[in-house]
Amino acid sequence: MTACPPLIRFAACLALIAGCAAPAPLQEDREEVLAVSNWQLEGGRPRPTSDLLGDVWAEDNGVDRKQWLAEMHGVSPDIDWRAIERENARSEHARRLGLTAADEPPGRWTEVGSSNQAGHTRCATVGPANADGQRYLYVGSANGGLWRGRLDGQDWQPISDDLFGGVDEVVALPGRAGGPDQVLLRRGRLLFFSEDSGTTWSQTPGFEEVTRIHRVLRRPGTDEVLALVDRSGACALWLSTDGGATFRSLWAGAVAADADLWVARSGARRGEELWVAFDGQLHRSLDGGKRFTPGPRIPGNVTGVHLRGSEAGGPTLYCAARVDGRWRLYRASTPTKLEERSLLPDFWGNIIALPHDPDVVLVGGIEAHRSEDGGATFEKVNTWGQYYGDPARSLHADVRGMVSLPDPAREGRDLCLVSTDGGTYASTDRGRTFRNLCLNGLGVAQVYSTLTSKQDPTLVLCGTQDQGYQRGHVRPSTTPGPSTPFDQLLSGDYGYLTSSDGEHDLVYSSYPGFVLVQEGAADPELLYPWVDFPERARHAWMPPIVADPTDARCFYLLADRLYRYRRREGPYWAYKPHSAQEFTAGGGSFLTAMDIAPSDATRMVVANDAGRLWASSDGGETWRAGKARGAEHLRPTCLEIDPNDPRRVVVGGSGYSAAAVWISVDGGAQWQPHGEGLPRTLVLGLAWSAGGDLYAATEAGAWWLPAGEVRWLNLMGSRAPATTYWSVERLGDGRMRFGTYGRGIWDYTRLPQPEGHVPR
Repeated sequence: MTACPPLIRFAACLALIAGCAAPAPLQEDREEVLAVSNWQLEGGRPRPTSDLLGDVWAEDNGVDRKQWLAEMHGVSPDIDWRAIERENARSEHARRLGLTAADEPPGRWTEVGSSNQAGHTRCATVGPANADGQRYLYVGSANGGLWRGRLDGQDWQPISDDLFGGVDEVVALPGRAGGPDQVLLRRGRLLFFSEDSGTTWSQTPGFEEVTRIHRVLRRPGTDEVLALVDRSGACALWLSTDGGATFRSLWAGAVAADADLWVARSGARRGEELWVAFDGQLHRSLDGGKRFTPGPRIPGNVTGVHLRGSEAGGPTLYCAARVDGRWRLYRASTPTKLEERSLLPDFWGNIIALPHDPDVVLVGGIEAHRSEDGGATFEKVNTWGQYYGDPARSLHADVRGMVSLPDPAREGRDLCLVSTDGGTYASTDRGRTFRNLCLNGLGVAQVYSTLTSKQDPTLVLCGTQDQGYQRGHVRPSTTPGPSTPFDQLLSGDYGYLTSSDGEHDLVYSSYPGFVLVQEGAADPELLYPWVDFPERARHAWMPPIVADPTDARCFYLLADRLYRYRRREGPYWAYKPHSAQEFTAGGGSFLTAMDIAPSDATRMVVANDAGRLWASSDGGETWRAGKARGAEHLRPTCLEIDPNDPRRVVVGGSGYSAAAVWISVDGGAQWQPHGEGLPRTLVLGLAWSAGGDLYAATEAGAWWLPAGEVRWLNLMGSRAPATTYWSVERLGDGRMRFGTYGRGIWDYTRLPQPEGHVPR
């Protein structure tokens, strides 16, 4: 892993930009000329996407990105695609439980990586000591499941690859009769438990009527688990005494818009003193949660609350509450008095107080902030930009989870664990400094796109969410886990990596706000990296781009028009609509997919967000509309023209109200559904093999359509992780390279198929 990105030469560009006038209104018959802009730079890097999207945040990311993801799942109004994907996840888990060796697909899966660039992690905890005194660290990721490793950040192993999705909270308990740890994980409103440290998982029953789980935690000093939930509009505390296999109601409260739970972790009242915040008030229990008495009330209109405490001070409670639309920090040093300490301008619901120090409190948002005076004043632990110069000791941007606990290795000291969009960190000095635990083997990268060099098949670029634009030389896989480290060339979120000839001499990729340009394969330079989108154009949050195979200095950008960009001298680019075709006529807002035939660059196919398709046989000068009856609710995401037959085209997209895959054999004039065997899901990537097989990257995993067949087959078997597969590309040696949204990059190598073998 390099400490710093390569030299980015944009200083000369900035001087040119300062003198550039605003562009004139766009005209069909002339190019608009623009200089490369410095866009949103800080220290020579794009600012975090979260920062650019404003202060209004949803569960997983910024509002614009959340809307972009939702629009990809375009469905008729009566369809709940999230419920469909939950059922897909349940079905996949059940399928894997019944697999035998004979059911595996005819091929080999290998994990590429990245081995050193961890992605979005959400939660962490330290497990109980086993018979040898060893403890495991458990880390939950956004869409790469649950991982177990040593407390020093080594020997990471995925332990929930058979379960789709991420982990919002994790609880670890001692194993039965000295056996493996019992582990419980929460994903939204679902709980899963394992009695063998993650080898097998079962879903906890009884949560069907729960509308929200606010908090799940181990009652300290016991093997019991507490869950604070909403049921029938009211707050309730549930208890499990069997490792999360079953729960029963312990206490029921009043109606709560939001709620949280804290339990004393040390001292005389360990596990017995509980505090619950709900309905704008704190409530205290001294009998383990059976009865609560009202405590201090939070003044004002409370619409959100997060509660933590320090056992020091008898105890000292910290409550972050959204009051009248603003997050404020309150402290309670006695059971009856609550005082406001400060406003929290950068806060995403993450807060910790230390068991042995009542005055230290940390909060997290885009960056982590630390206070030594009980929350009256805060200082940043480090700025988000400092991470790129020192990833081993500086927190990554976007804090997703925080937890503190008595340090199991040092009596009377505290351990802080902070999970970010770049992995999980530990602090043993009360949050002053941190150590990155995810630099070796935690394969949870969220990959949008890969581009493998045709000239050097070991060289691969990838665009990720959270962890930027990366480059690596693929190493042979000799042991389980990711084989290859990657260098992060630039921070941010990048997708749709594309080049004119499949090599890396000139590569384009899309970022939510500009097009990134890389020049040079052996020693890449991001020479003129910030090429703005067309002014006033409508386009997706991260618009697709496609390199022009006839001219390496040109690329197409998909918006309400098809724009062609052309590189001029210096930092200048020119663009104009490539044709007069109105791609929004008859419905739709902008183009979402495009491909150019590898064997005939005059043949092009495009699709817009309303499922309308057009084809051109003259290089995009004129277009004819395709016919695809029944595809009204197909929101296309990808198009692929068969490299051996330019008239054979496949389009994929949202398959909840229509088939997710459609095929044309006449160059895009007529389209027929081709989704037999696929679950109702979102297809995000498609690729043809040299032999005519078709591979699909979908929200429901990796799928395969053998040449000449009509039914799709599950390609994952039991060896590939159950997660979202976002991209797929064919390599020159016949391998298919998948980019997953949560488990990094994986390669699939097809092996000879036994006669009559049908994988499950």
